[in-house]
Amino acid sequence: MIYFIIPFMISMLILSTYFLITFNKNYFSTNSDSSFECGIDVKGQSFNLISLKFIYISILFVLFDLEIIFIIMFPLKNNIYSYFLIMIILILLLLGLNIEYKNKFLLNFL
Repeated sequence: MIYFIIPFMISMLILSTYFLITFNKNYFSTNSDSSFECGIDVKGQSFNLISLKFIYISILFVLFDLEIIFIIMFPLKNNIYSYFLIMIILILLLLGLNIEYKNKFLLNFL
């Protein structure tokens, strides 16, 4: 219990000193709303949209990263259940690759 209370009290002390030091600073100034910093008057939309290709690639990267973690961690148990799960994951990967190839989704990134 003491290992929870002491770090909690230290973090609360650090946070309270931070808020006491920065209490009088005005972070929401009206000057930051203008485009004076960049020197260009913004007309219309002020940000660029991200292409969906990058979002798809990032989602695929996260999924493959998780699958690699599963594939690396399951053989450490050395039982038949872990090998069965690895085979299921690999079959799902191959099915997903087949679906992406049939829908010509993979060719859009080339």
